[in-house]
Amino acid sequence: MAEYTFTGSIDAPPADVWAVVREFTKGEWMGVEMTSEGEGVGASRTIAMGPTSLTEACERLDDDEMVMGYTITDGGAMPFTDYHSEMKVQPSGEGSELVWSANYEPVGDPDAAKATLEMIYGGGFAGLKKHLES
Repeated sequence: MAEYTFTGSIDAPPADVWAVVREFTKGEWMGVEMTSEGEGVGASRTIAMGPTSLTEACERLDDDEMVMGYTITDGGAMPFTDYHSEMKVQPSGEGSELVWSANYEPVGDPDAAKATLEMIYGGGFAGLKKHLES
């Protein structure tokens, strides 16, 4: 198994960041086309990514710890399998820190899998930051 972690700071209170992150089926801040079903643990979302899409399921939603965990149930053409991710919001100075991590099994070139996660997490974080700081 490989691991990847992205950490970024947001100039917003942790409760405000968590209120957005915890809404697994409402990802407008991601800036991608998405459809969803259900709410909370067990909910699923399908995200369009160019000519392909991927489907994710919410596995954990902990309001006390401000942690949301999910897995990819249908990865389309992603360069990894057995993907499990977690987003954790925590206080940092006068704002917040988002720690977004994944465990996964690379398919093919491990560097390609990591580069894909860097692109997805970087873009997702940029959208979240813009959504909360504007």
